[in-house]
Parts: sequence; structure tokens; C-alpha cells
Amino acid sequence: MRFRTYVIQASLLAIALSLALSSCSQPILEPESCMAARDVVKRLYSIHMDGGVIKDSNSLDRIKPFLSDTLLEQIKGEIGKSFDYLTQTENFPKAFRVGGCKVVDGKPEFSVLLFWKTEEKSTQREIIVSTTKTEGWVVEKVKSK
Repeated sequence: MRFRTYVIQASLLAIALSLALSSCSQPILEPESCMAARDVVKRLYSIHMDGGVIKDSNSLDRIKPFLSDTLLEQIKGEIGKSFDYLTQTENFPKAFRVGGCKVVDGKPEFSVLLFWKTEEKSTQREIIVSTTKTEGWVVEKVKSK
């Protein structure tokens, strides 16, 4: 009898705890356009970081669906150069993280943090990635901060 009482009390406690935790969820404060475009930025940089600097048209083909037509043409002109437009650096980073977003002139702009790590130190730098909506969301411009 006592064991059954403990089981019931533990079950009630678990239910109360899960209800309490679910009622504490934070509302999403990011604009809807930021939420919609965020995945495109994450996917672009994931593919780009995996493939490295754009060396030829094959490496460009992998990221082409995530770029505006204007940006695609600009990057085509820079294939083979040591400067990487998408990371705004000649020293290709080891990792990235998509940070905050704000809407500027109706277009989501993301803060993207780039990370480098050596035995001596860890370094990070921020770039700004602007997106626009055509048939879907695409990256339109990247600039150093």
C-alpha cells in the first residue's frame, strides 16, 4: 500500500514539474522573415565550410541555390582567388555560428560569427549576411563588420 502511494506521488510530481516547465517557455521575439531566412544562411555556411574556398565551378554549384543571381555572378568572377567573399577573409575559418538577425529595409540581416583556432589562440570575427526573398530566401550580400 505504501509503495503504491509513493508511485502515485512521484507520478503527480512528474506531471506538475512538466507542466511548470512548459509554462515557462520564452516567446519567439525574432521577426518572421528572420526565422524564414535563417535556415538558408545556416545551410549555405554549412556547405561552404565543408567544401572550403570556392576553387572552381563544381564547388560553386553546391552553394548556387542559396545565392541571389547578382551574388552568384560576383562570386563567379572571384573563383580561384585567395580572398573568400562569403567569409570576407583570405584565412578560411574553421567554424561559424549564425547569430542575431534584424530587418533592414525589409530584408533580414544576420550576424555570422567566424571562428579560427590554433594551438596558441582562438579568434572570432563577425560578418553581416544580408538575405532577400526571390522564389525563396537567398543570400544577397556579405560584408565585414
